[in-house]
Parts: sequence; C-alpha cells; structure tokens
Amino acid sequence: MDTVDLIIKSSTEFYNDLKVDENGRYRSWEHCYSHFIKARESKEVDYDYLSLQLAFYLASWGMYRGSSFLLQKDYKVHIPVVKELLNEKYDVLAGIDCIGFKNDSNQKLLQDINSFLEQYYDKIRHKVKEQELKNQLSFTLITKILIGTLGCVPAYDRYFIAGIKNQKVATGNYNIRSIM
Repeated sequence: MDTVDLIIKSSTEFYNDLKVDENGRYRSWEHCYSHFIKARESKEVDYDYLSLQLAFYLASWGMYRGSSFLLQKDYKVHIPVVKELLNEKYDVLAGIDCIGFKNDSNQKLLQDINSFLEQYYDKIRHKVKEQELKNQLSFTLITKILIGTLGCVPAYDRYFIAGIKNQKVATGNYNIRSIM
C-alpha cells in the first residue's frame, strides 16, 4: 500500500471510529476548533470560554499529564494566546491547505504565531519549573494548539512523527518544509 492510500485508509478508519462515540475524547478537538472558527466570525468573543475550550482540548490530547508545566496553571493562562490566535491577520491560516503554505506571506504568518506561542509558553514553563531549562519548548504543544484553533498544521506528536518517518514523508522535525 502506498503512502497516500495508507493515509486515506487510516484517516477514514479514525473518522469512522470517531463518529461511533459522540462523547469520545477526540471530539474535544472538534469542539475546540469549531468554537474558534465561529469566534473568528463573531463581533463579541468570549475569551474566557475559548480559553476553557483550549485547555480541555489540550488536556484530552495529553498536554496536561505528568510533569507538564500546564498542569500547574488554570485554564485562564491561555487567554493571551486566544486573543493572539483570533487576531484577524491569522484568518488566512484558519483551515489553510498545504498548498497555501507555498505563499511566502502565509509562511511568515505561521512563523509569527509559532514564535508568539513559543515565547509565551516558555516564560510560563520557566516560572513553573523555577530553574534554567536546557531543552526547547515542545513543538507538540505548539502544533496541538495550532491544529485545535486554526487547523493549519498537523499535531507533531510522537505518533505523527513516527508515521511520517516510517513512510519517509519527512524527517519529523516541525518546520515549513515538513508541512509542505
């Protein structure tokens, strides 16, 4: 089976399993994403509610477990992120397809939001850990936020990375080349 067929088959199986359980944990992505898309079109945005949606989605997708710095914060820690993500300059990234990233201005927007997320959460992480940290903030967190709010990149978690490496699609490093 070639890579494209495998992706289609796996995606279809996942989607069909998802449809069966109307309260399954992976539905939290659907709830989060749909609320963010609706908020982009709204004049009155409830940042608190969207922050709660983002926090619950991240928790259900494994970002609040174990030694995660987010575990030490309440959902309101995400409010500045929600405000930034809803900035109209990022509208073009909402639901963008891969071909859209051939446009240099879209690549720049993705770099801008990546940078914002990395800087914002890294400050919090350093305060929570109360020490100098040698490793970078996880791209897993950044990409899960982006898929849950803008739907513009895949979540670069261990499963996705293993899959793209196995199929020799990309190296598994999160960057524009890998997305393309």
